[in-house]
Amino acid sequence: AVIPIIVKLFHQQNPNIKVFLENYAHSVLIDYLKNGNCNLIFTMPDIIKNVEGLTYYNLTNGQYCLIVPHDSNKELKSPIPIDSLTDQSIIFLDHRWCPPTQNKLQQEILHHNNHLNISYVNNISTCHTMVKAGTGLGVWANFVQDPYDKDLDCLKLKTDIIPKYGVAILDKGTNKAANLFAKWLINNGLPLITKNYL
Repeated sequence: AVIPIIVKLFHQQNPNIKVFLENYAHSVLIDYLKNGNCNLIFTMPDIIKNVEGLTYYNLTNGQYCLIVPHDSNKELKSPIPIDSLTDQSIIFLDHRWCPPTQNKLQQEILHHNNHLNISYVNNISTCHTMVKAGTGLGVWANFVQDPYDKDLDCLKLKTDIIPKYGVAILDKGTNKAANLFAKWLINNGLPLITKNYL
C-alpha cells in the first residue's frame, strides 16, 4: 500500500527517472534482479536471507495484523491474541509464496486454534479480494494494508514475529538510477512510511 505513494513522491522529485513496477512471486523477482532484468526489488529480509550478491536496506519494521471487513468488526479488539481465532474463516497465503515470517505466524495460528476454516491463496491481491468479499479474514503486515481503505480494518495481532520491509539491489553492477532510488528511499522512505502508514 505504501509503494504507490513512495513512487509518486520520488517521481515528483526526480521526473527524469522512470520507475516501472512489476509484480511476481518472490523467487522470480530475485532471479530478475540477479539476471539484470530489474534494478531493485521491494522485499523482506527473510525472503532474501540466503541469496548471495544482494544488499538489503531496511525501510521499516511493521506488525502483523488480522484484516477484517469493517462492517464485521464488532467483537474483535486489537491487539488480538493469536490463540483467540477458533471458529474463524481465515485466508492464508500459500507457504510457497508468502514470506517465511508470515508462514511462521500462520503455523502458530494453526497450532493455537482448534477449529479454523482455512483457505489458501497464492498472492496478496487474491487474499485482499477475498477478504473484501467477506469470505474470510486475512493475515498480512500493516505496511501492506492500504490505510485509506475504509472497507477493511487492520487489527494488530499479539505476536513477537516482526515483519521488516525494504529494498534489495545487487552488490555490484547496480545502475545509477537504482542506486539513487535506494538512497532516496533510505533517506525519505522511512519517515514517510512511519508518518503515514504505521
